[in-house]
Order: sequence, then structure tokens, then C-alpha cells
Amino acid sequence: MKLRLLSIDRQLATASGTWKSYLEEARLSVIEAMLALEEEGEGYLLLMRKDCSM
Repeated sequence: MKLRLLSIDRQLATASGTWKSYLEEARLSVIEAMLALEEEGEGYLLLMRKDCSM
């Protein structure tokens, strides 16, 4: 996902008009997905810690 975000950022540097709007929306979607995965991972680690402490 980080590579996808980097690719979008590079394209945004030269984009204009409708294509730029599309790339900005795609960038936000990728960032949201990354944050969701991070949150899911933190939840999983919390569950693992609880299981190990029993």
C-alpha cells in the first residue's frame, strides 16, 4: 500500500483537472485502508497480549 501511495503522489505532482481529482480521492482511499489495517493490527496484538497473560 505504501508503494501505491508513493505512485499516486508522484502522479499527483504533474496531474491536473479530472485526473488530479481522481488521484486525490484514490490517495485518501489508500490512506484510509492503511489506517484501518494498522488499527486491525493493533487490535490483534492486544488480543495476543491478553491470551499470553492468562
